[in-house]
Amino acid sequence: MKAREENTFGNNIVAANLFPHKILKMAARLVAVVAKLAVGIILWAGCFILSVVAGIAESVIQFFVGCIIILVSVAAFFGLILWLFTL
Repeated sequence: MKAREENTFGNNIVAANLFPHKILKMAARLVAVVAKLAVGIILWAGCFILSVVAGIAESVIQFFVGCIIILVSVAAFFGLILWLFTL
């Protein structure tokens, strides 16, 4: 009785059951997982940074639009008052 089963093909041990090949297969899978994780982290960080930049840009644009609206409103108010005084 064998201690472990081995796949044989024509009295030759199949290379996939040899120990170094299993280590290389695990290492390749580990490298693939680390690469996927790195790409995922880079994409997540990019989306996070873009959302922060978009929030800052939105705040700046809202501030400038608010300033323009206030200036136009004040100018219209004083223009109305001046027009009323000239009647």
